[in-house]
Amino acid sequence: MTEPLYLFAGSAFPLPAYWAGLFLALLLCMALFCRQARREGTAKGRIIAFLATAVLLSLFLGRLIYALNRRDDIFFDELGEYNGLSAFFTPEPHGFSVIGVISGVLAAAFLVSRITRSQMTGLLDQAAAPAVLLFVLARLLEPLSGKGQGEIVEASFLQIFPFSLENDMGERVLSVSFLSALLALAVFLALVLWRRGLAGKGFRAVFALIFLCIPQIIPESLRLDALFVFIFARVTQIGYMLIYSGTTLYVLLRQRKRGVPAARLALRGLCTLVLIGVCIGCEFALDKTNYPKPAIYLVFAATLCALALMTWRQMERKPA
Repeated sequence: MTEPLYLFAGSAFPLPAYWAGLFLALLLCMALFCRQARREGTAKGRIIAFLATAVLLSLFLGRLIYALNRRDDIFFDELGEYNGLSAFFTPEPHGFSVIGVISGVLAAAFLVSRITRSQMTGLLDQAAAPAVLLFVLARLLEPLSGKGQGEIVEASFLQIFPFSLENDMGERVLSVSFLSALLALAVFLALVLWRRGLAGKGFRAVFALIFLCIPQIIPESLRLDALFVFIFARVTQIGYMLIYSGTTLYVLLRQRKRGVPAARLALRGLCTLVLIGVCIGCEFALDKTNYPKPAIYLVFAATLCALALMTWRQMERKPA
């Protein structure tokens, strides 16, 4: 573990460096969203409504999911006495769930589209690249909060920054946050550069949700900090898979409306469930068995790639 860094540490009001950097990153990404939305003709009132709603819902849902996972530490003292809800509103550094933040953005797009009687996909397409960039910056800043670390690194070529970090014990540990940021950066670059392939309605949003969430399941498996575990899988892994599953359901329903036979879609859905089952088996093997981890991670990564590409191909495919 590594202690979080603070700005003005000797003053009466120390400021967590992670939150200071994250606030600047948020302002940058909001500005990029405004620029993109205005370029595509979105009304100013709709832009402001979406940004305000997205920030509020992301903060609330992010903190709610985090607090529920750490309810014993947040709502109860060392003797088990209930502390009330005050701790919910005084988040510590890194005290939010990324799944709640993503869910907040999706919920904000839904609410604003309903209120303004417009399409939800338009807002999500415009928000895709700025939101992924914010994820990249948040992960790059994560070491400032003392989190984002994995196992001790023994290979000499990995014992350098940014592939590994030095913890408080002087050990070189895997920089999971850097790996996570690197994977998300590839998604951001694709969103920015592959404009022709993502020109369809909803394409940018679906691409971002699939290729942001699915690759992040591996880094979450490598984490040794912030371990919120349900049975044997990390809660964040489950959240990523649920978001992916919801996106896949949207793609299948979209294909059904375009005339694809229900039987064919049911078969595709069944294939998706089988691959998800393989992923669950891989995580179980990592946690509960002594099988070689490199082999398990290889199967895990290949299955995740198959999931992502299968759903994306359905999004691209035109009905026969």
